[in-house]
Amino acid sequence: RKLCLAIALIGQSATIFLDEPTSGMDPHSRRAIWQLLRAQRDGRTLVLTTHFLDEAELLADRIAIMAEGALRCVGTPLYLKAHFGVGYRLTVTKQPDRFDVGGVLAIARKHVLGAQLIADAMLEAEVGLPGDDLSAFQALLLELQPQLGALGVGDLGMSCTTLEDVFLRINENVLDRLATRQQELQAVAVHESNDAVEGDDATAKPIDGGGTQTRREDVPEDVPLPVLRAPTRSAASAQASILVGLVNKRRLSAQRSLCTTCCQLLFPVVLVLLALALLSANLSFAGPSLELTPDGVFAGSFGRQLILADNDQSASLSSLLE
Repeated sequence: RKLCLAIALIGQSATIFLDEPTSGMDPHSRRAIWQLLRAQRDGRTLVLTTHFLDEAELLADRIAIMAEGALRCVGTPLYLKAHFGVGYRLTVTKQPDRFDVGGVLAIARKHVLGAQLIADAMLEAEVGLPGDDLSAFQALLLELQPQLGALGVGDLGMSCTTLEDVFLRINENVLDRLATRQQELQAVAVHESNDAVEGDDATAKPIDGGGTQTRREDVPEDVPLPVLRAPTRSAASAQASILVGLVNKRRLSAQRSLCTTCCQLLFPVVLVLLALALLSANLSFAGPSLELTPDGVFAGSFGRQLILADNDQSASLSSLLE
């Protein structure tokens, strides 16, 4: 991740796209990357995707939230909190075995209508306070402060809406659709289990148009969803599917970079044609051909035997040469 980020920044580009630059990093490295991006964003446009909402709030001037593959909203963090916020949060620290959650909720609902407990952990709890009536929040804190010991509260604090709350509110319809879809699948599973029952556990009921329909009298509420299995395929069919996928991938890549594809196809052809043209051309520019003989260098000496011998061993060398 750090190497990819360095490669992206080293070119001094005016626009840089970063896909989850701090994914998988430890907290110390994440904060170091945040400082680097904040220092390098002057005079540039940084477009980054992230699943860390605190990172988006810290680094981004404008935030775009997507859901189900579509853009839902765009704006500054303050704009999103103002338009999609769900109020404030009252965070209280519990004292062991003394925390009175009912008393805290009663005081909160006395001053803020719709206050509800949204988180109850081992050491702390959070109460959601809808709206933005600061005077009601002030009165709530003034009443809670002298009763902290009686309610089993060690400390308390209040914070405004976070980007996580905004994200969940924007995507709450998605969660509702998922829950509805799960209920539909469960209903289908119940219907299929009813149709599959035979014998004493089933009763025949008439239906419109004649005939009977098998139904079970007592249907359990928690029926497991049917296990959906992919259809089995032969090895040849799987290989053919893989081949078709690779061909389609190459086709799409060629369509997106048409210039590069044309160069890859035409450049080898041009080189081959150029080589054939050079081979067929007449390159004899030096005049007629010349006969290569040693007479031009050793005039009159070609064919004559030359014997190099020492005076002391002339007889032995002569016999050896003969």
